Amino acid sequence: MDENAPLASVKKARDKLEKAAKSCRGDDDLTSQLLRSIEDFTTRIIPLFEEFHNQRQELEQARKQNEKLQNEKAELGKRLAKSQWYHSENERLRNEVIQAQRIADEATVAGEKLKDLLTETRNDLASYKKIAADLDKDKKRMADQLERNSNAAKNSREKVKDVRAQNAELQKKIESLEQRLLETPHSPVSQPQPHDYDGDFSSHELKTPSRYLVKSSQPPPPPPLPEDIDFFEGMPRPGFGSDWQLNRGKENCSVLKKTRPVGGPTHRRVTNPVGLMALSLDRKGKPTTAVQLGPKRTVRI
Repeated sequence: MDENAPLASVKKARDKLEKAAKSCRGDDDLTSQLLRSIEDFTTRIIPLFEEFHNQRQELEQARKQNEKLQNEKAELGKRLAKSQWYHSENERLRNEVIQAQRIADEATVAGEKLKDLLTETRNDLASYKKIAADLDKDKKRMADQLERNSNAAKNSREKVKDVRAQNAELQKKIESLEQRLLETPHSPVSQPQPHDYDGDFSSHELKTPSRYLVKSSQPPPPPPLPEDIDFFEGMPRPGFGSDWQLNRGKENCSVLKKTRPVGGPTHRRVTNPVGLMALSLDRKGKPTTAVQLGPKRTVRI
């Protein structure tokens, strides 16, 4: 038995010694030694082992408590580290909240600006739609106007074509009449028929040269005239007298009405009786006033 023996074993050893002392009756020395040993166990060894046992229990309890405290310390360290992480995380979250608040404020301002811009854009869109509608109307109107102008131009071209054809036909008739007039016999001395003079030479055209025609008394017979050609109003006076009077209101313009093209210019009636008289000539036989040869009306294209 040593110092590490448990207290129960020491108490059992004392009980065994008491039993052995009671059984040893013949040997006094052995009995006295056993009794001393029992007393020594009772007064010294057992209390020592009891104190040692108590201290061991207290030590074990202190060790367990220390271990518990260490565990609590470790737990507290973990909690402290976690609390520090929470603190840093809290700071980070606080900064993020401040940043988010700033971003939210900026987003609010941007939203207001975007709202104003959207309103302005809607107004511009409405204005552009109105402009587009007006442009469509103008485009349609211009397309209709272009179509009308095209039709009018087409009609004008057709009219011009018809007028040119009529002009060519009239020109041929005029040339034929002029040729007939040149080939028609006249008296040796004749004068061109005067016409009404209105003082404006810009609208008159000279169709035949201003000279007298002197033909032989026996010219060849002229060719027959076409049936659709009327007498020409610019022919000179005949060399013989006549009691036939012209009707200034109607008959005087009958030839013009027959040969006048559709839409042609109008002519004034002859209202000056002096104009029907013979021309005044100078010593050289030339007229002293303006003379119009040929018809007064002209065909313009």
